[in-house]
Amino acid sequence: MNIRKAALGAALASALSVPTLASAITVAGIHFQDGAIFETIDLFEAEAFGDGIGDDNGKIDQLGEKLVGIGQVNRIRANDIANGNPILWQSGDNGMELTIYFYDYVAENFDPAGGADVKIGFTGGKVEIWAGAAGNFAPTATQAGGIATASDGVLWLSLQGSPIGLEALGSSEYGSVSNTPITLRSVGPLASGSVGGMGNLDVTGGLAAVHFDTNTFNCTPGLPGSPCPNSADKVFTSSGQLGANPNAAGWAFFGTGEVQDFAIPEPGSLALLGVSMAGLGFGARRKANKA
Repeated sequence: MNIRKAALGAALASALSVPTLASAITVAGIHFQDGAIFETIDLFEAEAFGDGIGDDNGKIDQLGEKLVGIGQVNRIRANDIANGNPILWQSGDNGMELTIYFYDYVAENFDPAGGADVKIGFTGGKVEIWAGAAGNFAPTATQAGGIATASDGVLWLSLQGSPIGLEALGSSEYGSVSNTPITLRSVGPLASGSVGGMGNLDVTGGLAAVHFDTNTFNCTPGLPGSPCPNSADKVFTSSGQLGANPNAAGWAFFGTGEVQDFAIPEPGSLALLGVSMAGLGFGARRKANKA
């Protein structure tokens, strides 16, 4: 009798411990785990070429111009400082790569930031993350060529810009005269030099959507953007260089980005865990009745 109780207790303790352990997840050959993770990305950005808006000089320097870009995920890491942020997947693993195509970010306003720097607030924004065969991505001399290589394979995630804060009415910093939510902000020169950016994203679809549609990251009062309808699924930061003489049809900005995520197991996995625990409870009641 004591041996049976001990075995049952050990089994129950094991089941209860499962949610606290990171679960390995693979979607289209891309490995990650549940919990906090982040990705590092190579980025290429510019004014959308040939859209009839602005001056087609490759740089975002006029209201209404649209930002377009591509990128490649280098690594997915666990956000686990104690264990050195171990690599969960890197480009080429399983013969796969993750590439990014983003577009429809509209320059809503410009504000001086001090010196030669200018703050730009963007509205809108759509992002596609594609899983495809490794080695296909090529940020070529033209936007069209680079976008073609960044948007092949299978659609792993689709996202849209999410408000990055709740701005006080009438504030001009990253403000929006149309009261449209600011989803991306950048600080840097309009001519050339170092540029930094940050933004929020909401998951809208894709093969991995069930793992990342978590509303983890808060829309912060006091930061730009209005209104704050819900929390975001991803937050990202970027930094890099705006070239002095960009190719108008290519990429004016070259840099890196980091995306913060919180991943969850597929709901079916959680349901199976619940069934297992219910079975343990039923077994315990039967044994108690027989005793």
